Amino acid sequence: MFSVFANREFRNRLLLTAAMLAIFRVGYWLQLPGVEGGDRSVGSWSDFAAMLAASDLSSGAVFGLGIMPYISASIVFQLLGQVIPSLQAFQKDGEQGRRKLNEYTRYATVALAFGQSLFWIGVIKPNVGMLDQVLLSVIMSCGTMILLWIGEQIDAYGIGSGVSLLIMGGIVSRLPSSLFAGVAPAIEDGVRIGTPTGLEVYLAQILVVGLVLAGVVVLGEAHRRISVVAVKDGARKGQFIPLKLNQAGVMPVIFASSVLLIPAAIFEYLNRAFDLSYGYVILGLLGDGNVGGIIIRFAVIMFFTFFWTAVTFRPAEIAESMKDAGVFVPGFRPGGRTEAYLERVMARLALVNGVALAVISSLPSVGVGALGMVGGTGLMIVVSVALDVRGRIQSYQR
Repeated sequence: MFSVFANREFRNRLLLTAAMLAIFRVGYWLQLPGVEGGDRSVGSWSDFAAMLAASDLSSGAVFGLGIMPYISASIVFQLLGQVIPSLQAFQKDGEQGRRKLNEYTRYATVALAFGQSLFWIGVIKPNVGMLDQVLLSVIMSCGTMILLWIGEQIDAYGIGSGVSLLIMGGIVSRLPSSLFAGVAPAIEDGVRIGTPTGLEVYLAQILVVGLVLAGVVVLGEAHRRISVVAVKDGARKGQFIPLKLNQAGVMPVIFASSVLLIPAAIFEYLNRAFDLSYGYVILGLLGDGNVGGIIIRFAVIMFFTFFWTAVTFRPAEIAESMKDAGVFVPGFRPGGRTEAYLERVMARLALVNGVALAVISSLPSVGVGALGMVGGTGLMIVVSVALDVRGRIQSYQR
């Protein structure tokens, strides 16, 4: 395993990734001018937002907004790309089209970052003047764009997906404080059977965390093999095409959670400003601790699982490539029949994957006493990103 460090390119990429992540963390120590501890009071859902977008809204830091605007812009353009012909053309235009779409996404990120910064400055420092609010919003927006630049540098010259590593870094950075918060009651009150700090409680939490980790690993590694026959030099050779069960990765969970955060943020802000009674009812419905919230979350994750699978898996292109290469699925003609078959198989895989993602991520804060706000979603993100990084590292060993 350590032989990979003999690869000079790998060492350079590893060092650059480490340097970029260090800059990412330093930005959370830089405070916005004039934002003191007493000014920083945001909603109870801010911890969950921090986990999903590498943000820290309550800290008043330069990087406090994280990459939330970029995630929002990506969701918008991916959805619009399915209904606007010009954006669909970009998606089908290969690398050049993707670069153009990414350019538009960055422009939208700048606009969303400024708008969201204005909102959050009004929350964490409500008595600031208009000019100061604009200046602070510009600083926070610049922080978001710096994070986006860091992610792009990791994509191009580092190891792993830059945005995913930033999200993972934000989650991991919160683990020490979450772990301490979990064991603090046991340190203060002692470990006694039959109490909230009983040994059986912590053992059960460890068991559940282990099961979740195992489930995420199995979900990430599982494949469905499609048997194919390749005709080469007049001979027929049996082969297979591996289709990943988790074709969509962890993006459906991130997208779904980000979408659900928007109404939660709006109604909590309105509740504070106008004391809306129905706003608390809506917040309760969106919460993870009730049946309504679980059902809504389950449905949204299922939608984004099918949506993201359709975006990343293109059966028409695969079927055409197989036809050109003289590869076919036994019992199905090359071309349209093969495309329809691949669509049916991937739809079934997406259904199983969506249910698995929804179940794992909907678990109410796995190991509440031990892991705090990490929960099933956080564990899923960390493990999925770690598996991706492991695969990229292994590519340098060949």
